[in-house]
Amino acid sequence: MRYKAALFDLDGTLTDSGEGIIQTGICAAKEKGIAIPDRAQLLRMRGPALIWSFTTLFGTTEEEALELIRIYRRYYPTVGPAHTTVFPGIEEMLRTLKNAGMRLFVCTAKYDVQAKMLCEAFHIDGYFEKIYGTGDPELHETKADIIRRILNERDISEKDAVMIGDKDVDMAAGKAAGVDTIGVRYGYAAQGELEGQEPTFLTENPETLTRLLLEDPQKAKKGLFIVFEGQDGSGKSTQIRALSQYLEEKGREVLHTREPGGTEVAEKIREILLDPENKGMNATCEAYLYAAARAEHVQNVILPALEAGKIVLCDRFMLSSIAYQGYGRELGVETVRQINSAALAGLEPDCTFFLSIDPLAGLSRIHRREPDRIELEGAPFHERVRRGYIDTAREDPKIETVDTTRPKLEVTADIIARFEKRFSDIL
Repeated sequence: MRYKAALFDLDGTLTDSGEGIIQTGICAAKEKGIAIPDRAQLLRMRGPALIWSFTTLFGTTEEEALELIRIYRRYYPTVGPAHTTVFPGIEEMLRTLKNAGMRLFVCTAKYDVQAKMLCEAFHIDGYFEKIYGTGDPELHETKADIIRRILNERDISEKDAVMIGDKDVDMAAGKAAGVDTIGVRYGYAAQGELEGQEPTFLTENPETLTRLLLEDPQKAKKGLFIVFEGQDGSGKSTQIRALSQYLEEKGREVLHTREPGGTEVAEKIREILLDPENKGMNATCEAYLYAAARAEHVQNVILPALEAGKIVLCDRFMLSSIAYQGYGRELGVETVRQINSAALAGLEPDCTFFLSIDPLAGLSRIHRREPDRIELEGAPFHERVRRGYIDTAREDPKIETVDTTRPKLEVTADIIARFEKRFSDIL
């Protein structure tokens, strides 16, 4: 196992309590005659940060908010659980981890009485060695304090524990307490929120989280996964060759691959996706075909190469799906993430080089062949794709944005310098 003890946040990590928080807040506001915000505002409510929720979203004074919190706590034991569910796959994950011998704890900013009540209501309390929450409110205990208390009371070293949560505060608390952190993307985090705290790992669902926790560190990937992204004509192929040559001169074994493609099956899917004859393809169908090719590619090419210690240089990966299907086809980022969740198997690039270029300028560079189905899309589509790249790159610290309007050799030198800065320990 990677860790001996797993500390789980409750709301947004084990339970989907968003609706329970909203409905309890509505009950409290109605009792005091406070106006109820619209649904969009209510969806921003945070349980542990109730004073913020009431003053910001309901527009109350701090004094009114404190009174609403007292009423909220009276309603929550009955209203909250009635509108709360356990995320799919959680119970199976907890059972698997406990059977494997991992020590499990709940670590939440909720009052410990409420946390125990919720876990008992959903019959998951038996999986945990102890459920930890805030005890005495006069102590003003932070989540980092609770983590330290768990480690001290249970005689667990920092290196053997991991904090698992869905919010930036969970990641920050884990770092402050000196333990590794795992951010779960299926919870309540906004786009880029978890990445901003640089968690040790990110995962998409309870299934991949289980595999991550149970993975033998000796079998963990030993290579590096580097992705090149950008719109057509940005020079990805040229820069992949240049970085590959540099790495091979350093004595590293390098694998070039691409998406969609990389395996016999994935290459056949690529032909379908890029064939101009298939111009009427439904956007959702397109997204699933890219994910299907990715599943083949990840399992049969990328993961084996990484486990063998190779540096994998990949022309496109998940960021392309976010940009082209999430933004370009306007399916939405979360929809695209859900479609790709199983295909990714928890795999994330160690670094992505986004080669930035105006889309029309990039397309004007393509002279080698007839344009494919995606290249034939109009300017508005390609502008949306560019916006997807820019928005995501701005929020993800693992994405390096590289200006490709400069001479090729200058771009290459820039990429190598950035690579050396990030991965000096392997060179």
